[in-house]
Amino acid sequence: MAGTLLQGAKMSDASAEEAQRAGAAGVVIESIEPASPAARAGLRTGDMIVAVNRKPVSSVEDLRSTIAGQRAILALELVRDGRRLLLVVR
Repeated sequence: MAGTLLQGAKMSDASAEEAQRAGAAGVVIESIEPASPAARAGLRTGDMIVAVNRKPVSSVEDLRSTIAGQRAILALELVRDGRRLLLVVR
């Protein structure tokens, strides 16, 4: 299940300031448990997830509902250090 791919990541809704800096609303990774599925996937503390499989997400609830119907691969669009990148999680 796709939800387990992000297990170990503590997430919160981006603040208005964070969203403004990133140019989009999203979900911020507050912390990652070492050796968790989220850590192995390459997520880092401070990353902001702005889209999953090309669908924008603006809150943790939005993210959960988006990944609930997905299978074993997620394409996460992130903002990391002011740059956008695509992270494929299997």
